[in-house]
Amino acid sequence: MTNSTSENTTVQVALRIRPLTQEDLVTLPSRFQRNVISTSPFTPNQVVVHGDKKQSFSFDYVFGPETLQKEIYDKAIRNMVDKYLEGTVLTIENYYG
Repeated sequence: MTNSTSENTTVQVALRIRPLTQEDLVTLPSRFQRNVISTSPFTPNQVVVHGDKKQSFSFDYVFGPETLQKEIYDKAIRNMVDKYLEGTVLTIENYYG
């Protein structure tokens, strides 16, 4: 996991690669029971999508499937909560899908 060099940007995006769950293994068709996205070994704030052609995307924060929720909070969210408590207007969104 790596933070971008600028913490003063208007929008910051963090990505967590969600691990497959036991429910996924039971309910998803077998063709979907594999990860097609991975962290980049050479660029920590980048993910690689493995498909017909390999693509990479950069984010402010990237967390692999092994990352604990507390680590995500400590690295990507805690600073924003502190800024909110100091009076900064901000929005934190979460999508789980």
